Amino acid sequence: MYKKFISAAVCATMLAAAPAALCEDDIKVTLDGSAMSFEVPPQIINDRTLVPLRAIFETLGAAVEWDEDTRTVTAEKDGTVIALTTDSYVMTVGDRTVELDSPAVIIDDRTLVPVRAVSESFGADVEWDEDTRTVIITTDGSEPTAAPTIIPTASPQPAPIQTAVPETSGTEEPLIEYDSASEQNVAFMRGFEILSAEKNENGDYDISYTLRTFKEGSGDVIVMFDCYDASGKIVDTFGGLFRGTDYTWSVQEADAVISGDTVLIRFSADKSSV
Repeated sequence: MYKKFISAAVCATMLAAAPAALCEDDIKVTLDGSAMSFEVPPQIINDRTLVPLRAIFETLGAAVEWDEDTRTVTAEKDGTVIALTTDSYVMTVGDRTVELDSPAVIIDDRTLVPVRAVSESFGADVEWDEDTRTVIITTDGSEPTAAPTIIPTASPQPAPIQTAVPETSGTEEPLIEYDSASEQNVAFMRGFEILSAEKNENGDYDISYTLRTFKEGSGDVIVMFDCYDASGKIVDTFGGLFRGTDYTWSVQEADAVISGDTVLIRFSADKSSV
């Protein structure tokens, strides 16, 4: 249950630093069975749990440095170096670049970082217990695993348009394009891709597609798409109910029949929900 009363100063800071943040001081975090304590309670931002950086890094056994000029935290453990800059959707892990859908933020004079991404970057396993609202971090015997690559959800840059060529013979058919920038403002769906598109006997397209879904604590998400014709008119809608997994992105595959006039597909924010 959300705490009913919080200080005005904390909420004002949270609203200024991260509008999507919710006060979540009933969330618990354990590391190898031991409960962690924080000066600032864990927060949920863009469906991700964030915790104070120094507490999580030092408890994981990492050495931490803070650069005030660049507002960047660097942590090193067993030769693995990760770096995060506040309000940036990019985290570096060694020579890899990982994109986050919830960046490090400053709340109540403390920098909070996404607990799953940083923990898994140092080889820990992370689970979410919905009944007790507990983030469970386990390091014993775990092997380093790469955090999922996630497209940023705020201030998106123009994204390339994916295309699928209909598998037809004879006359040339128009390309079906997907405007991937249309999915930038949600936290529960990423990476729609058209696998195939073939005209059927009715003149419509039989398509196969994939997408990735996520929901912290797991649960169903509704993902819908609009089909546009050459004049920019919506001529069809497709999608459905998918199971969002916990602390990892789940690849979903589905089929649909859409209007043969379709030349562009966009994610439909007003028809989709968690």
